[in-house]
Amino acid sequence: MSEVSELSEVSELSEVSELEYVVLTPGDVDDVTSLLVDHFYPRESIRMSVGLSPTTKMDEEYIHNCLTSALSMGARDTTGRLVGLVLSYIYSTETPNLINMVKCSNDIELKVWQVDKIMADLV
Repeated sequence: MSEVSELSEVSELSEVSELEYVVLTPGDVDDVTSLLVDHFYPRESIRMSVGLSPTTKMDEEYIHNCLTSALSMGARDTTGRLVGLVLSYIYSTETPNLINMVKCSNDIELKVWQVDKIMADLV
């Protein structure tokens, strides 16, 4: 299959799904948080295995910084509901380190953060 036909198929799928892809901003924080709490955190194996509630606030500042960076993308359905997202953030010497953004309120949250960081470093 040629690269042109693959791109055409992707474009057609995008039109059929009627999703709108948007740059997420700090104004989207409620939608992002709801999507994560309702659909990601309850299925995320690391959080589930240690018994963390999906409503943990440990990622709150990280989410805010990702939305402020203007690098995070979301997908909204025809009703405007956020149905998918990719959080992105660029680290530099001028920006806060991740360890300063994640607020762990107990040892379990700290361990989850440490495992997440190790996994991210491996990728």
